[in-house]
Amino acid sequence: SSHVIASLIKKALSDDKVMRVWGDGNATRDFVYVTDTARAMKKALETSPGPDPINICSGTEISIRELAEKILKIVGVEKEIVFEKDKPHGQNRRVGSPERAKEAIGFSLEVTLDQGLEKTINWYKENRDRVKEYELKE
Repeated sequence: SSHVIASLIKKALSDDKVMRVWGDGNATRDFVYVTDTARAMKKALETSPGPDPINICSGTEISIRELAEKILKIVGVEKEIVFEKDKPHGQNRRVGSPERAKEAIGFSLEVTLDQGLEKTINWYKENRDRVKEYELKE
């Protein structure tokens, strides 16, 4: 019921002894923190760079396995990661090229993946009770 980062944070902070992750952990993704995404969209609207697509991305990919390990480290817990290979894992690779964003709108990231994960984890810890109100009921 959530995307990979939210799902992994929730699992890392749960009382479960094991972190179950869909897929084999080898798929890669390219992540951008929300404030950088919003800033890039604002710059694009202000500069009207034309009709060609612009990737709002870091240009750096991380495997789901590495992401799960990184989140556990930031949270400060040790759990076994079990990859559920019979579950969907999505596309094998998703990474963008940030060059056009830099050229067309002068955009580059201000928040690193580690910083964004720390901010998101802290936000989730502070708002966990509010988040439960919106979780899907099974």
